[in-house]
Amino acid sequence: MIRKAKLRARQDTIIQEYQRIFGRSTLPTDQQYWTMCSRCSPDSQFGDEYNQVINSGLIVPKQWYGVDIDPEKIRLNAIDYPESHWINMDFYRAMASAPTFRPGIVNIDTMSMPENAAPYVAEILDMLSKVPGQMMVVINVVTQFSHIKRRKTSIEKFLTLLVQEPLYQESYDRCGWQHDKKKYTYADVSEMTTLTFYRRK
Repeated sequence: MIRKAKLRARQDTIIQEYQRIFGRSTLPTDQQYWTMCSRCSPDSQFGDEYNQVINSGLIVPKQWYGVDIDPEKIRLNAIDYPESHWINMDFYRAMASAPTFRPGIVNIDTMSMPENAAPYVAEILDMLSKVPGQMMVVINVVTQFSHIKRRKTSIEKFLTLLVQEPLYQESYDRCGWQHDKKKYTYADVSEMTTLTFYRRK
């Protein structure tokens, strides 16, 4: 069964949001789309990110850089979609070690609550702030785990923690990240909340 909440969230927070912010329907061909990819399959019943983003026309296969720490998922993805890039590594390390790094969209789809997500996101934003060009960074944070109903938090907590991170402050001073103070919350398995950071130059 297709996870409609996840499909709708990607449409709203990645595809349409990029088009709204930058006023164009496609990512320039010299830029890359980086994401925490999981398994992407032509036979998927879950509406995977790869097929949704490619079929939307936002990017073409060669712009896709999918990263996962599970080697089997990466192996299978590379078999199914050999024209795209698949990397078995930690997300930050994969981007930091890329021989050619021209990100236009970066999807940080964490499975962490604010306390763990904030320092990791700050580290990534610091790295991205050193790369020239327009860029959109989509940040997904868990605001309630499905199996721990009493442990609920807010995206405001994440932002409070993020701005306290020295690396975030350095990245902001370097490139002046913008975000529209919009949040997008959806319930898939757990409750996720999305924020979008970007720079237009």
